[in-house]
Amino acid sequence: MDKYNGTKRIAVLLAGHEETVTIGCSGADVFRLAGHGETCFLKARPLCDNEPFEREAAVLEWLAPQVPVPRVLECGVDGEFEYLLTSAAIGVDATVAMEKMPFRELAAALADGLRRIHSLPIDTCPFDERLDVKLERAERNVNAGRVDENDFDECRRGWSAMQVLAFLRSERPAERDCVFSHGDYCLPNVMLEDGRVSGYIDLAGAGIADRYNDLAIASRSVEHNLGQGYGDVFLECYGIADLDDGLIEYYRAVDELF
Repeated sequence: MDKYNGTKRIAVLLAGHEETVTIGCSGADVFRLAGHGETCFLKARPLCDNEPFEREAAVLEWLAPQVPVPRVLECGVDGEFEYLLTSAAIGVDATVAMEKMPFRELAAALADGLRRIHSLPIDTCPFDERLDVKLERAERNVNAGRVDENDFDECRRGWSAMQVLAFLRSERPAERDCVFSHGDYCLPNVMLEDGRVSGYIDLAGAGIADRYNDLAIASRSVEHNLGQGYGDVFLECYGIADLDDGLIEYYRAVDELF
């Protein structure tokens, strides 16, 4: 892209390689590069007060001995931009897998993949995504105008970002069941091969958080992509007892501000 022409390292990584470009929810450009001896992915974006790519790189390196995630090849700042270069994950993302995989089997595989993430030990985890941290970052997003109010769930259509933030502060629940959370466990961020989860990507928001942070986002994504009723199938396969619908809705509201 033209905006990277004046950079040093990013321009070198992009030069002479075929790439596809997507825009992620983080505002980053994502390039698929096939000319570095292996397929890899480059994320790049202007420097801002969001969590830097350096944090995501650290999360990937911490996770690498425990679950399948992309390898960090390079991470840095290039003029007014930051970038993260990683290897490709194994398999295809779940939105591609759903074209051939029975939906009930896919929902079960996604539930199994999330249980695997949630089983990781957190006693030495250095990444905190509990509500103190999340709500502070959410407030920065609101104040910086980074929240798309037109993309709110139907139950919050017509709300302002500030109203959502006020709701989150007034209705804040206790965090009693913290696990290692993916942070954005939705179908495009989960890779599958041979009917099983083979990798996890886009872990910028990963860290210690309430289990419901993932259950809320994941069940909504499953329902959106696979159709009515499959969100419940996913939650049943995950195996949580006495589902708290209030926590599901609370953590979906949190996600509105990211």
